[in-house]
Amino acid sequence: MGTVTPSMGDTTTRAGGSVRAAAHSDASTVAGRVGLAARGVIYLLLGLLAARIAVGAPAETTDKQGVVVLVADQPFGLALLVVLAIGMAAYAVWELVRTFQVHEDSEAKAWAKRAAYVGTAVIYAGGAITAASFVVNRPKGGGGGQDERTWTAEVLGWPGGRLLVGAAGVGLVGFALWNAYRAVSRKFMKHLETGRMSETWERTATTTGVAGYLGRGAAFAAVGWFVTRAAIDFDPSEPMGLDESLRTLHEAAYGPWLIGLIALGLALFGLYSFVEARWREQR
Repeated sequence: MGTVTPSMGDTTTRAGGSVRAAAHSDASTVAGRVGLAARGVIYLLLGLLAARIAVGAPAETTDKQGVVVLVADQPFGLALLVVLAIGMAAYAVWELVRTFQVHEDSEAKAWAKRAAYVGTAVIYAGGAITAASFVVNRPKGGGGGQDERTWTAEVLGWPGGRLLVGAAGVGLVGFALWNAYRAVSRKFMKHLETGRMSETWERTATTTGVAGYLGRGAAFAAVGWFVTRAAIDFDPSEPMGLDESLRTLHEAAYGPWLIGLIALGLALFGLYSFVEARWREQR
């Protein structure tokens, strides 16, 4: 009797099944909950830094670099940074794992969602590396505004650079609109174990989720607006990050109030992240 050799299709199917099983493992669940808690800490600190800008204080850079500096300046700050780096790395891993859990009614939607997960994983992996690098070799001096302007000037000078920067700006505005849609539609609630929640927990999740997604959307809309304007005006001196965008908004008559609302929204998104870490449905 001859030996039956598994076909390439069978091998691929088994490999895909193994990956999906890993995606549903206890390790993946723990990584997701730890990562969501780390995201909560980051957004609470971003809200604090934005609030400092709202009241006119000479705040630290309001981005992940600013969060790293703020944490490092606290008692036991470097130890906290180690924990934060681990949390951001766990979140990055969890987002990559989620690419194997996508089930949509069309391939286009599925691949768009996978791309979003991969993009988020890259961002948080970068944050984890920044925090870890800060622990190993703490840099002197402040935030990344100048670096952002330098990079923007370089990209704008590339062939097609204006299109790249413009696409980035439009992408940020699109992400802001997606956050607003999530807030208004309350789509985020379908990922929570609402059946096991008490009335108080469900009300807390709804309130922090709606306000948090709106606040995060407003923050990304501000950055996306200025990045898009930089591409249109061919001006690398336009604000590029959240810090510079909020400081520019602060100069307007309504600026401090708007920034205050954004700060509150960012902080509430941080609180919602803790709720999600507790009640996220693991599928």
